[in-house]
Amino acid sequence: MMDLFFPFWPLLAVILVMVLFLAWGYKNYATPTYEISATLMIKDENKGVDDSRMMESMNPFESKKIVENEIKVIQSPDLMKKVVDTLNLYAPVYEEKDFLGLNIKSVSSYNSSPIKVKIKNPDNIPFQEDETIKHYFTYHPESTNLTVDGKTYPINQWVETPFGEVMFYPNKNKVQQATNPLYFILINPRVVTQGLIETLEVAPPEKLSTVINLSMQDEVPSRGEDILDELIQAYHQKGVDDRNQLALNTMEFIEARINAVEKELGMLNLKPKNFGPQKEW
Repeated sequence: MMDLFFPFWPLLAVILVMVLFLAWGYKNYATPTYEISATLMIKDENKGVDDSRMMESMNPFESKKIVENEIKVIQSPDLMKKVVDTLNLYAPVYEEKDFLGLNIKSVSSYNSSPIKVKIKNPDNIPFQEDETIKHYFTYHPESTNLTVDGKTYPINQWVETPFGEVMFYPNKNKVQQATNPLYFILINPRVVTQGLIETLEVAPPEKLSTVINLSMQDEVPSRGEDILDELIQAYHQKGVDDRNQLALNTMEFIEARINAVEKELGMLNLKPKNFGPQKEW
């Protein structure tokens, strides 16, 4: 048996080296993804219990929170788009990674970029049909400005650029120093929103539970945590806004009814009163 494979041992050795090399390259240059999760409590403990119409009319400020409906709210594009706009996810920054002088891949610079990019009107970012344009930049901390595509801009103020009105500001998430070239790209927020919704999973741990589990996959754990945190904040803020709008609508309805009753009473007071023929004395 050994005699059968002995003539091919050089080829087998080469194959073994190639396999080990590919395994090493995959381990060092493949981008891992991480699962991030969070838990959200739905305050309505009467899930599935339908109050009577009378109780609803007596307490119009109390809204029923049914878990299935709240899941749809959390997964709504409007809510996720607020997260995208708040975290400026439409302008991600990347750091190039090279191997033997070759640009093998780029990785997110969410935690290593010195600056972040904010667009005043991100909805105007065009949809890219071709290859996404990379805007390379260099940060100059001594002069608190940066050079983007060969042009110098200050930070912490709105500036006009070929790609719109932009503000460059320090990245508070920076925990390490980037060592390779940095660039950012611009993606329409609706595209980013749809991508996040597709990776987001929202479900209760049990059928009748009032707790919702949120989970998603992300290459940067801290970015995934920020996305889920902002999503929960946006959900709570929507609840506050809905309650305020409900209270405002109710007050407007009450004021309209009071005004209508006052007009009706005024018309009654203006009507002539006739109590029959008067006698002459």
